[in-house]
Amino acid sequence: MAYLAIPCRADYSFYMDRDDDRSSTSMNVSLPKPLRSFVEERVASSAYTSASEYVRELIRKDREKLVAQGRLEELLLEGLASGPAAEWTEDDWTALRERVTKRLEAKKPA
Repeated sequence: MAYLAIPCRADYSFYMDRDDDRSSTSMNVSLPKPLRSFVEERVASSAYTSASEYVRELIRKDREKLVAQGRLEELLLEGLASGPAAEWTEDDWTALRERVTKRLEAKKPA
């Protein structure tokens, strides 16, 4: 078993909007040799400067995924609670296309 020391944020809040606290502590993670080799290869072949940076990015992405999954579940439950489904008319689709078009146009850089 190979050992990899990874600085870890002291604050374990999973739903932070930003990583404001830049202080870190060490966390030792035991990896089988093939995983350690994989991490080392990823660092060597990418823009990551260290194994710590790579692992921090994986944790950030996992946290973002958890938040997105939670939001999706909320929306699905909201949809289920909204009552029986109704068939959409051509007017409904037209209104949706207009709203989406306006949103996309508002996002275009000036």
